[in-house]
Amino acid sequence: MSNNPSQLDRKTLVERLERMLSGELTDDQIRQYGSDIDNNTPHPDVSMLFSAPWLPNPPSAEAIIDEALAYEPVQVDLPLLDELKAFRDKIAEDDQNALMPIGFSYLLEELYWSGYPCSPRNSVAFASTGGDGDHYSFLVAGNRIDENTPVILTWPAEGDHYIVGANLREFLCFGMHCGYNQVLNVLEFPDSACDRWIDQRNLDQEQQELLRKLAAEFDLEPWANRTARFEELQELYLPQLEVYELDE
Repeated sequence: MSNNPSQLDRKTLVERLERMLSGELTDDQIRQYGSDIDNNTPHPDVSMLFSAPWLPNPPSAEAIIDEALAYEPVQVDLPLLDELKAFRDKIAEDDQNALMPIGFSYLLEELYWSGYPCSPRNSVAFASTGGDGDHYSFLVAGNRIDENTPVILTWPAEGDHYIVGANLREFLCFGMHCGYNQVLNVLEFPDSACDRWIDQRNLDQEQQELLRKLAAEFDLEPWANRTARFEELQELYLPQLEVYELDE
């Protein structure tokens, strides 16, 4: 991605992408043309727009270049996300995997669409659980992320989506039960079973300690009436997801 004004015009970019998609170029030519496109459009990863053989009707080279040229970074006004990254760094000296035991294998530094076929197009990923591509995304509205932006859990292997919080804070509270790599496990328990704290039967001491530190840092409490709240979130936000219609 380049912050400089485009040096190659739209026509040239389309022509280069058409040649890339034709299968007639060498590997070196593909890398060069891909670099040219990336350096002359504001999109952070144009290859995600055309590496889509799973689409029944893949977009044309013109449509891809137009989308790349029109790209605007999502505006993020969410201090809690920065504070979460700072917490990760504080507990383990800039170790990007410091929160992996509780289900954050990494927190993305730059937010954009995950690239998985089933991921909603109106979402940007911010964290991974570290298992089978499962990841957490923000449901973007108006090209903005703030304290009112819902959080989505996507399971690419199954093509499933779940709303796990109306905002980042509520999502963090949801994970107080079972952590974030198996966050939905909490729905298997009666609401009365762990309304007050974490699942001590299935989490080891390291996981429990990390959750306690996270709770103390951000004043988090487990959800009350979580079953009803979870169902309410699905009804409110799942219809807003924009997903590809994929071939069976």
